[in-house]
Amino acid sequence: MSFTADIVIRGADGQPLAIVELKNRKGLTSEVGVDLRRELTADQGLGARAPFFVLLSQEVGFLWQGPLAESSDQPMWTFSMAELIGDYLDPTGVERGTWLWPDAFRLVVLQWLYDLIDGKRDEASEPERTLAESGLLAALWGAHIMEGVPV
Repeated sequence: MSFTADIVIRGADGQPLAIVELKNRKGLTSEVGVDLRRELTADQGLGARAPFFVLLSQEVGFLWQGPLAESSDQPMWTFSMAELIGDYLDPTGVERGTWLWPDAFRLVVLQWLYDLIDGKRDEASEPERTLAESGLLAALWGAHIMEGVPV
């Protein structure tokens, strides 16, 4: 089975660091992430080697740590995305609470990830606090983002 990741983050060493999946639907549950992670273990490719897996909607984020074959099905961390989304929407004049189209949500997430890599966001609020606790925030320094990567 072929799977294309929305976003793959490679560490400064070029190795896969995180797979980020965007499912911007209301009421997103971790079960969606569990199913996606199972798909990735089918061929033991890039997805099996990435130590982090992140599932995001504009309401909530789920984070798993550890290679797919070794980590539990349920996410290790769950965090709110509401404040983050609001931070990026406020300067644009888009009202907080507005549900974003998929492309707009993708752009917000990409900008956030680039800001994390550049050290422009600290762990004072969510979801950065959770990313710091997991070790992902520190690992992002010098990372590279790729979109639409087969795993």
